[in-house]
Amino acid sequence: MLLLGLLLIGATTYICLSNTPMLAEYRKLAIFYSSKRALREYLKSFGAYAPLAFMAIQVLQVVVCPIPGELTGVLGGYLFGTWLGFAYSTVGLTVGSIMAFLLARWLGGCRWCVAWSRMRSTASSTSSHGQAGSWSHWFAS
Repeated sequence: MLLLGLLLIGATTYICLSNTPMLAEYRKLAIFYSSKRALREYLKSFGAYAPLAFMAIQVLQVVVCPIPGELTGVLGGYLFGTWLGFAYSTVGLTVGSIMAFLLARWLGGCRWCVAWSRMRSTASSTSSHGQAGSWSHWFAS
């Protein structure tokens, strides 16, 4: 656990202090998404496809955490009106949430599946001890 904490601190320090091209582009992207005016101009450049571009930004906002969600939600209402902005935002956020769930399942699903099946097998094998007994056996093993 200590090693994980030290790795996290090291990675954060590297990201904050490094000037690699990839991190410089990431910083530009973060500044871009923080500017309401820049986002509005960007979305207007798509013309009739602006709703699709807005929904794509909402998807990215969920999957790529540092994009501020409050800004994009307000921007949707400002550009498309209250109800259309709400609808586009909801569609984008829903698709983004599904993608984040699937990504998390793909990246770490195996560990949780093994833990869940282990818990279920322990619970079924110790059913005579009752629910509390099965949970305590699972945590103890």
